[in-house]
Amino acid sequence: MTSRDLLRHLDRFFFAPYSPYPLSIFRILIGLLMLDTVVLHLLDDFFLYYGANAILPLSSVALNWWRFDVILDVMALLPGGPYAAVNFFIFFCVIAFFVTVGLFTAYTVPIAFLMLLSIQRQCPFNINGGDAMMLLALFLLSFSRSGDALSFDNLLKSLREDWRQVGFSPQPSPAWPLRMLQMQFCLAYLDTFLWKFTGAKWLDGSAVYWATRMHEFIRFPLPYFLDNPISMRVFSWAAMAIEFSMATLIWFRETRYVVLLAGLCLHLGIDLFINLPVFEWVFISMMVLFVYPRDLAKFAAWVRSKFTLWFGPPKMLTFDGHCLLCVRATGVLHRLDVFRRVEFVDFTLEENHKRLTNYDFARADTEMLLATDRGWEGGFRAFRKIAASLPFLWVLLPFLHLPGATFIGDSLYKLIARNRYLLLGRCDNGYCDVHSGATRAGGPK
Repeated sequence: MTSRDLLRHLDRFFFAPYSPYPLSIFRILIGLLMLDTVVLHLLDDFFLYYGANAILPLSSVALNWWRFDVILDVMALLPGGPYAAVNFFIFFCVIAFFVTVGLFTAYTVPIAFLMLLSIQRQCPFNINGGDAMMLLALFLLSFSRSGDALSFDNLLKSLREDWRQVGFSPQPSPAWPLRMLQMQFCLAYLDTFLWKFTGAKWLDGSAVYWATRMHEFIRFPLPYFLDNPISMRVFSWAAMAIEFSMATLIWFRETRYVVLLAGLCLHLGIDLFINLPVFEWVFISMMVLFVYPRDLAKFAAWVRSKFTLWFGPPKMLTFDGHCLLCVRATGVLHRLDVFRRVEFVDFTLEENHKRLTNYDFARADTEMLLATDRGWEGGFRAFRKIAASLPFLWVLLPFLHLPGATFIGDSLYKLIARNRYLLLGRCDNGYCDVHSGATRAGGPK
């Protein structure tokens, strides 16, 4: 291999287009971990650590911990008063929720990093290695396009495109933010392995014995059949082998999933017996970054096939392909339909007519129609059945079945349907050019 070949491989490794799904899944997981940190672990003792009369005053932290270092702490800039820190944490919960659902991710992810950094700087003795790793991961995630998939950002972006032409797959993005997160992950394991390798207790196999005797950290005691010298040595040496593999063998396709499975078992085992909040789950969440996008797609297809096997084939929903509002609405519904329980069919295309048995085209001009066991359901009733099939719309179901909801829903739906061409426009050539806009009712673009 020449130096030019090496540079070419490095360029492909860091900058080749890569699917955004691993980063997007990781964004969701890290957002949930932030909410878990604040709501479940800090809320009970919030005023103890961050209140006006905190056990460790900010002046003491600045004098004895910050000293002459450059420190970024947004909380230190807040005005005094008992409610300043409370408002900060409420806002942080909102930001963490936005990160989880992928709303304004270009701004909320960096803001979440700065706020989490402030929390850790405000009380540096209330964190562990998992918190530090989560902070590093958020910093690197701030430079990524993690909102390109599985996000409200992508959902809003799709409203400006015709899904019949561009499809539903998000555009690939440069791989370097993913690679930096992967490298940080492996460096953490390499560091822990090297520290263990220089420790006498790890080499003689007694480290796990001592770790399971720290009663203030024990969640559940070891079962009696595992609490013996042989098991302690096996666990100690196995932990070292797994950590070394997570830093090295994880980069090879042939060994990657075996190593990930071993790492998953290691962290789940530690979390079962030792109480280290967030620590294990940060590293488990980062493992998704090493799953190949092709395998994620295969897994999603397998899950959808199981739903088809259990609940039957997807229901057919017809829509008016000349209506820009209808095209946008069906595009949103399709993106929310993660299990593919609805099939969208444009009834204005002649090639679809042979699939539409006992179909009332005159009725289809006034409302969308859903194929059911009892025939074609239309309008608001069709939407209510669709909502029952889409998990992301389940939150609407109680409101859709309230007394009077059918009358109100039918009236509102008919009003919108009658004016659908006036609201957003019409496209008669099979393609809705959202960017340039469509003409209003009465003629093609």
